[in-house]
Amino acid sequence: MAFPLSHSGTFRVEPDVPVSADELLARFSHALEAERAGGLVRSGETVAFQGSMLRGVRGGLLRLVGEGWLRVVPENGRMRVAWKITYTPLLLASLLFLILPGVLLYAEPSIPAAPKAGMLIMLWVWMVGLNYVLSSLRFRRFVRRQLTGTVKAEMR
Repeated sequence: MAFPLSHSGTFRVEPDVPVSADELLARFSHALEAERAGGLVRSGETVAFQGSMLRGVRGGLLRLVGEGWLRVVPENGRMRVAWKITYTPLLLASLLFLILPGVLLYAEPSIPAAPKAGMLIMLWVWMVGLNYVLSSLRFRRFVRRQLTGTVKAEMR
């Protein structure tokens, strides 16, 4: 996992599945369009996209995703589908969200500084961690849905 918070993975498509790399890329492109991805660019074996709460994607799969790509690569008679998504908007929004509670908490003189810092850190980890895990699982399910049960999963 690299900064700023990212998630990646790989699926291998079985050799007996009658689908080409171009067909898979077209499926991913159409599905990402349906999810209101921005900056959708298909280049060679890769589809790159952007999503963000900052650009008006409400709800949906790409709300917390900053940018990402999906790549379909023929490999030894099979195809490998790899992806990577980053969570920069999630990171920024969570930091901004903690400003008000942080100011209010530190304005309270009766609580020592160490517990205040601990509470803010726990709140941030809970907020970012939960959203990261849920969004990563949803994106993985999104990729798998496009392949409709024709793959063996291999996590990285």
